[in-house]
Amino acid sequence: MTQRSEETGAEQARRNRDVQSDVAKIEELVRDLTGGDVTPSALVREHLDAARFYLVGSMPAEYEFSLKLAADSLSDIEDKELRARVAAFLQSQKF
Repeated sequence: MTQRSEETGAEQARRNRDVQSDVAKIEELVRDLTGGDVTPSALVREHLDAARFYLVGSMPAEYEFSLKLAADSLSDIEDKELRARVAAFLQSQKF
């Protein structure tokens, strides 16, 4: 019984590290998508910011939906390198 608890604890620790890593990546992308509320990439920034909120709040369905909305708006990001970074992050989320 103790071993199972340890496995559960190890799995939870891994999951927490994954969430922290994903939150940090989202925050970096949101910072890089600056330019005010009327820029073409503002909608992507808004979806990523919502996704971060849902990830931290353990709302997986809402998180996935926000990521899908961000993916649908990728073409709005004019900076090709930034668009590629956002796309890579979204692809890594397996939604």
